[in-house]
Amino acid sequence: MGSSPATTPAADVETARTEPTDEVPAADAPGTAPAEATKGGAEVAAIARGRRLYETRGCVACHTIDGSNRVGPSWKGMWGRTETLSAPRAPTLVVDAAYIRRSILDPAAEVVAGYPLVMPSFSGQLSEADIGDLIAFVQSLK
Repeated sequence: MGSSPATTPAADVETARTEPTDEVPAADAPGTAPAEATKGGAEVAAIARGRRLYETRGCVACHTIDGSNRVGPSWKGMWGRTETLSAPRAPTLVVDAAYIRRSILDPAAEVVAGYPLVMPSFSGQLSEADIGDLIAFVQSLK
């Protein structure tokens, strides 16, 4: 039996890095989640917060989420739908984030035909995060 050269353990083992790094862990590394899963979780949380706002800030009094009409249009299937307006604005628009945001902050700006202008402005009453959560909720109602 031949002898192997002597080595010191410290020379063979790379020491752990303690300073911050820009390296991104692999998606399949233990303790990491793929970006899609994290994004999905954030979207689910935003939708849940939006639903709570819908229930607690009075939206439920005028807007349904089951397709039936009340004082205002149902939010079910609203996302991406073309709406006809009653105001002297453009005759139609597609419901998107910008429209929903405008409707929350300045409901008189664009009123869907067939509905009265009774929605109050929530300007100064909802944060931008709240508005984003409401938008996520509306978008989720296919």
